[in-house]
Formats: sequence, structure tokens, C-alpha cells
Amino acid sequence: MLYILKKITIPDYVFIILLIFSGIFSSFYIYNNNYDSKKVVVEVSGRLYGVYDLNIDRVIDLIGPHSNVRINIEDGYVFVSESGCPQKICKKMGKKNRVNDIIVCIPNHLIIKIDGEKSNKLEFITQ
Repeated sequence: MLYILKKITIPDYVFIILLIFSGIFSSFYIYNNNYDSKKVVVEVSGRLYGVYDLNIDRVIDLIGPHSNVRINIEDGYVFVSESGCPQKICKKMGKKNRVNDIIVCIPNHLIIKIDGEKSNKLEFITQ
């Protein structure tokens, strides 16, 4: 082990530090969730049930093919608070707030998805 450490030079250390910083920067870039508007899209049996703003608190009660389902939108999160399905997996999926997050209830043929729109702001202009 000591022999390997003696072979590492200053450029190697610089390269390792650059790799660490690039990893940290890319993770912030990838997980940046800056969308102008986030919408909750609710589909039942493959048909659009409704589109709701994620920033407006509301309770959505719907009747699915298997049982009733209560969807809550609170504090920028969407979650299923009540469901009559046997395993309640949709309820166990928890609160979602990121674009492309999804909640599914198979017995009720329910899909809840978060969609987002980014603004068309120019970051830079080249000539």
C-alpha cells in the first residue's frame, strides 16, 4: 500500500480533486428541479381525469373501478391518503414532488404523474 502512495504525483491529486468536484457539480445539475410550473396529471383507466397545479392545496376524491381513492396535494407534494385497494401500495409510495415522479394504483387503474414546464430563457448566445 505504501508503495502505491509513493507513485501518486501532484497531477494525480489534482486530477482526483477535479473528478470529485465534477461529480458534485453534475449531481446538482442533474437533480436541479427548477421548473416554472409543476402539474399533477391524474389518469383513471387510461383516460385523463384532471390536471392540477402542484402549488395549490386540494383534495381530490375519485371513484375507481375497485374502490374510492383520496389524493391530496399539500405544500407542493402529492400523495394518496386513502385507498380501498388490498395492499395499499399507492399509499405506501409516499409524497412526491419531483417532475416525472409517479404514483400507481393497479386495482383502481390509477396513474398520478407530475409534469413540469421549463421557461425558454436563453442561457447564452453564440455568434
